[in-house]
Order: sequence, then C-alpha cells, then structure tokens
Amino acid sequence: MRSGKINFIAIILVLGLIFGGVFLHSFGAYYWDAEQMKEVARNACFTYQERDESRGLIRLTQELYQRDIPDYIVEDDCDFHERAGKHTVHCHWEVEKKWPFTNIARVMVFDVEAVRDKHGFID
Repeated sequence: MRSGKINFIAIILVLGLIFGGVFLHSFGAYYWDAEQMKEVARNACFTYQERDESRGLIRLTQELYQRDIPDYIVEDDCDFHERAGKHTVHCHWEVEKKWPFTNIARVMVFDVEAVRDKHGFID
C-alpha cells in the first residue's frame, strides 16, 4: 500500500538523467569531434615527420574528410612546427553553442596536439 510520501531520491535521479540527456544531446558531438581530432593530429604528425609539411597537411585534410569532421574544424585551425627534432601538429578551434531553452551562449575551446620525435609520440 502507498504511503503518499514523495520519493525525493527518485525525483533527483530522473531530473539528473533528463539534464544529462539534454547536455549530451546539445554538447556531446563537439567533445566527440575533439576526441576524433586527437587521432587526426597524430596521423598528420606521423606523416609530417616521415615526409614533409605539405604531405602532413594533405593527410590532415584527408582525415578530416574521411571521418566526417564538421566544417567548423578546418585545416587552417592546425599548425605544423618542427623544433629540436620534435615534430608537432597543434590544432585549436572554438565553437559557440547556446544552452538549450535559453539565449545563453557557451564558448567551447578545444586544443589538440600531437608531438613526435625520432623515438615515437610524446604524450
């Protein structure tokens, strides 16, 4: 038989699931793209070290296209550097996204870097 009491823990859990779902739906794709960009930067860095910067840029462009990375990340967001035998590919981009149901904008900043020397990748 029901006692008529409200189960606050269940309400909090349901609200947490709803908020988490809305957050994941709104912002999750951007974080997924950032995870994919880590591998893109590593592959471009490997090609940059083994061949040259122009081949590394071609590899970067191909990876962006093959992985269906959205148009808000472009080749110009990535820089190639070589210093003291270390080859680096650094990608930096920003995305402005509004919170759901509000006019409040959130600017998300992403940085991905791959560094490789003659012994392999440096994390």
